[in-house]
Amino acid sequence: MRTWPDMTSQFLTGHAWSAVNQGVGFKVRPSLTGSPVHSPEVKARVPHTLKRELQKEAERRGQTSSALLREALEQYLKGA
Repeated sequence: MRTWPDMTSQFLTGHAWSAVNQGVGFKVRPSLTGSPVHSPEVKARVPHTLKRELQKEAERRGQTSSALLREALEQYLKGA
């Protein structure tokens, strides 16, 4: 007997692929590490004030918060 999580993940996967193939409802971003490899994620918790500052600076530069964070992390690690 199949479990609920197995059936749900199979349904969602099938549903997602159908929508992608039809170009409906899903935004597909290019991989940062090269296609078809999925780009890994890094998450961090920050104070509200820092998040607001990040969003304002990203908007000022015409970038996403993610792009600004990648740039800042790369610069920091090059100087380390």
